[in-house]
Amino acid sequence: MVQPYPRTWAEINLDALTHNLAAIRGALGPHPEIAIVAKADGYGHGLVPIARHALRHGADRVAVATIQEAIALRDAGIDGTVMAMSPCLTIEAEQAAFYGIEVFIEDVETLRAFDEAGRQLGRKVGVHLKVDTGMHRFGCDPGALVNLIQAALGFEFIHMVGIAHHLADASNDVAVQEQSARFAQAIAAVRAAGLPTGMVHAAASGGALRFPDIRFDLVRIGLVAYGLDPAHWLGGQARPLLHWKARIIALRDVAPGEYVGYLRAWTAIRPTRVATIGAGYGDGYARSLSNKGMVRIGEHEAPVIGMVCMDQLMVDVTDIPEVAVGDVVTLLGPGVPASRLAELSQTNTHEVVCRLMTRVPRRYLHLG
Repeated sequence: MVQPYPRTWAEINLDALTHNLAAIRGALGPHPEIAIVAKADGYGHGLVPIARHALRHGADRVAVATIQEAIALRDAGIDGTVMAMSPCLTIEAEQAAFYGIEVFIEDVETLRAFDEAGRQLGRKVGVHLKVDTGMHRFGCDPGALVNLIQAALGFEFIHMVGIAHHLADASNDVAVQEQSARFAQAIAAVRAAGLPTGMVHAAASGGALRFPDIRFDLVRIGLVAYGLDPAHWLGGQARPLLHWKARIIALRDVAPGEYVGYLRAWTAIRPTRVATIGAGYGDGYARSLSNKGMVRIGEHEAPVIGMVCMDQLMVDVTDIPEVAVGDVVTLLGPGVPASRLAELSQTNTHEVVCRLMTRVPRRYLHLG
């Protein structure tokens, strides 16, 4: 029988996505709208399949980072509401207008460029005005929001969809309160001026699930939708979608005192059975997991030994009986959660899954 995934592959359980979106909706109540955040190739799970499934099973819109990601959704036939949340360059205005992509803008100059693009194409561009309440990455000063709204309303081909800001640390109650107070003050000034706010939104996964008073009209849900919930924001209900697998592609016996891998970074202290796995940092397995990571082979755990290579990694299988070339191992999934790999490689769970490269084929499952 031909094996369609001989070296390494990822299995994505779309039923888990359905479950997570339902659990999130249950936690939020009937309001607000939910945007599935599908940037960075759907957190490594696949941009188009994730967005399409989410829109059919509980998400109201899709949020991505870039115009290019949004265009990929349009080219795949997804015609739901798509918003690109990162700063847009003025040279991207025509594409945004043509593809009907909502954008986030912080200044009048960019508004003007998008208005002109809309004028040329005869269609309005949907705009979210971004406010910087303390993240200091993108957004206008809170005190400038009234003037920015007035400018947006003055452009014929700009449709002001709403106002947004972003929390720097949803796990820090004091920081959330400080940013929320600045945002509330800016919104109050808009309303005092008799101006519309449109759709107000502030919270991603942590903020939305921890602070009901900042859910407003829309929440932007990323990590928890993928079943990655290291802080238990969803109370243990989140189900991971991703199971990354690979095969043993070589076996050898190493004597005590012999080295394994580049830079001779691991030395055998006993007769050791070494399995070479068909995945490496070129597939997205972090090099920082050299001599730290682990894989699952059946019910057993095998430590990563030596330096993770671009296309392979090595593990110690001395204590695992009947290991053979072709056996399937788990790199990420049951028994090897993203949170554990994140801790070992000193990063966050977002990066662990986003690292998964496009050369790793995805297999989409409905397990029921």
